[in-house]
Amino acid sequence: MTYIVAYHLPPHERGDSRSKGVIDYERKTIFLRWSNDRFKNVEALEHEVIQAALWERGFRDSDKWAVQDWLGFSDEVLPLLFHDNPEFGEYLAAGY
Repeated sequence: MTYIVAYHLPPHERGDSRSKGVIDYERKTIFLRWSNDRFKNVEALEHEVIQAALWERGFRDSDKWAVQDWLGFSDEVLPLLFHDNPEFGEYLAAGY
């Protein structure tokens, strides 16, 4: 699955537009709020990419997860994320 990732400048409005990122699942697009702090950019990218990966594998925001599911997440989904997206792993390793 391929998503387009785009950064935008921080808005001055309130509400969801101030969040670190927004995903359009239908258009396969992730919009991230730009920060001068590179760590915050990576943190936002990681969060949104993991959320998109979960969505593509059938997990929805309304799902309730048990502890065992979270353990499975760390053992299964994160490795799949890096396996399916080697460029993302290289991006993180480069320190961006």
